[in-house]
Amino acid sequence: MPHAAADVQSFNNFSYDATNHPLLSTTFAYAGTVVPEIVAQKSYWLLLGLHIALWLIWQFRLYEDIGGLERYGDADGPWAVSETALVTVNSMCVIFQAFYTRACTQRYSLLSNDLSAIFQAGHNANLWIKLVLETMPEYHQLVSRWSHLYMLVFVISLKHGEVTNAALFDELVRTRKLTPEERDCLTSYDNGQIQLVLGDWMRRGIEAGQARLPRGHHAKPPAMMRQCFQCLTEMDNTRFHLLQKIYLPVPYHYFQFLNLLVMLTSVMWAYGMSRYNSFFAPVTYMITSFFYFGVVTLGNMFAHPFGDDFVDFPVHFWLEGFLKNSQNFIHSNYPGGAENMRKAAFVHRRESELVTTKSGRLAPRRSSDVTSAESRMVPLRSHSDEDLDDDE
Repeated sequence: MPHAAADVQSFNNFSYDATNHPLLSTTFAYAGTVVPEIVAQKSYWLLLGLHIALWLIWQFRLYEDIGGLERYGDADGPWAVSETALVTVNSMCVIFQAFYTRACTQRYSLLSNDLSAIFQAGHNANLWIKLVLETMPEYHQLVSRWSHLYMLVFVISLKHGEVTNAALFDELVRTRKLTPEERDCLTSYDNGQIQLVLGDWMRRGIEAGQARLPRGHHAKPPAMMRQCFQCLTEMDNTRFHLLQKIYLPVPYHYFQFLNLLVMLTSVMWAYGMSRYNSFFAPVTYMITSFFYFGVVTLGNMFAHPFGDDFVDFPVHFWLEGFLKNSQNFIHSNYPGGAENMRKAAFVHRRESELVTTKSGRLAPRRSSDVTSAESRMVPLRSHSDEDLDDDE
């Protein structure tokens, strides 16, 4: 993400240091793991209860008192199930789980990359907005506010879905991120259209700022304007790519077939392991079914990483960092302004620095060298209207 490595822990609720997690404590961890998600599923306990009931029927020969089950205990009877059949079903289930988990983890990685890209595109856009509108602070503040609103509304829509509700926009007006007129306009659009409208406002704001420059200031070169607009377009393109991946999950038919296969395999193992005389049969089945349910549960979490699960992206923290960095960048300036920066280019140099003389020999720098070098500085000529025409 667009944050320094030292701040990763603050912006990532699932990052960890493997060296600080001993084997024993990590093995029996409960909070922040997949264990609570599995034990909360009724189907897991239903299948485990079915296995235990079948195991008790086998252990205490209760089937002898049930009509029609006289041959239930025969090793080669009609009720017997071979290990080959169990292994075959298990192999098919594992293969489908492997494909599904791989698809979900790849989707998870691609969504993370696209989300990082849109934050980076937002930073680049803020950079060029500041360069283009540096002589018009009012328009700079206005366009930057729309840029932040663009990211804010988009992240809220990822996390919570529909954002066009009165409470949210009233809160944005209260915090001065929106004006009442802007609220009335944006509430008439849906989620996707809001970003398009904000992008149009930013482009119009940049053009209006260039058209109302103070006296003595010239418009920025067309190349800078094109680059600024290109950054805004890149924000939209990255958002479209991210939404395209979100709206195209693993096909439901594959997902439904996988769940059916997991359920049938679990039922087969519940019956097959119930015919073992060992007391470890229920323990083995509990571990096996725990694996089946755990893999599917983790895959489902990876496929939809914008909720509140422990593997979901902490987009609110990332957005908070983005807005904070952007605000600091917008209001940043060299101490004392451009005049102090000009002086800093020639002062505070050590007397031991050497300069090249006309004869090619090196000599210690003299204070007069600084004065003469500073006097030779010629301010960069601003682009006039004729220059702009030539550029075009």
